[in-house]
Amino acid sequence: MGVLTLDPGGCGRFFEGSPADMYESLINRIGKLPSDTLIYCGHEYTRKNLEFAATIEPSNSAITSALSRITSASCSVPSTLADEFQYNPFMRVNENSVQMKMGTVGDGVGTMKALRAAKDRF
Repeated sequence: MGVLTLDPGGCGRFFEGSPADMYESLINRIGKLPSDTLIYCGHEYTRKNLEFAATIEPSNSAITSALSRITSASCSVPSTLADEFQYNPFMRVNENSVQMKMGTVGDGVGTMKALRAAKDRF
């Protein structure tokens, strides 16, 4: 498995790994950490990540709230793992709303792949 990362509101590209690797990394490893785990990133892509997330789940009030909060802040980090499970579509690949939007119901890895492809075009 290559280096795969979680960013506030999103995740890194799959340069050195596959959708299955990212699923393993985000859902089965990082996702098992305590909910108050702080999430930091090396790049400030949070606003763009949340704008993308809003296209996936337009009625998710956690996304709207987070976007509003970071618009008035000078820095968006850190977030917490609990926050990421509320608004990050890459952490929500097993949620029915995300799977339905991506046309991948019942397939978390397929949802991860479809999300990344959509984000790459965003």
